[in-house]
Amino acid sequence: MGEEEKKNKVRLKICGSQFLITADESQQYIQKIAGIVDKRIKHLADSDPKLSVQMATIVAALNYCDQLEKEKVITRELIKKTDDCESIARDATMQLNKLLVENQQLKEEKAGLHRVIAELKAGTYVEETSKPEANTAVADNHTKPAPTSTKAAPTKLNSVTGQKASGVQDRLFTRDEFADVVTDEELMNLLNEKS
Repeated sequence: MGEEEKKNKVRLKICGSQFLITADESQQYIQKIAGIVDKRIKHLADSDPKLSVQMATIVAALNYCDQLEKEKVITRELIKKTDDCESIARDATMQLNKLLVENQQLKEEKAGLHRVIAELKAGTYVEETSKPEANTAVADNHTKPAPTSTKAAPTKLNSVTGQKASGVQDRLFTRDEFADVVTDEELMNLLNEKS
């Protein structure tokens, strides 16, 4: 009973016939809809004299049902497109958040590289990680003897005879000193002659 009192009662006139209807919508809205229906029926009746008011009313109802169904199809398509757009927007948001995290990491790496460059320029850079030092400790029984030089020691020769002479200071000659003067064969011949 209470709900019926809340509904609006509206008296309408369509194609000469009067109606009393009850609706939740306002009186102005119901009268607007009734006016559209009245004009539609009159337009169909005037366009075809063979149509009675009853037939024109049926045709108008069919036209409105057809329009309603087509609008439903369009609405479903729009809802589907909206859902697809929302899904794309969610994926884009997730990708954006991922890119923001990667961008922040790149900024931190860039800042670290700038610090390293500044330290290198200032000569204060210290490498964070260093290679482990090789184990140089070797047991005494595995110690390798130091390699001996294969270069012959220079020969002490007297500056005149090539032999030691008493009372004459020895001089240290090397082969390089004679390289531009005499050959090995000439040097041996010279020594043999003096001896």
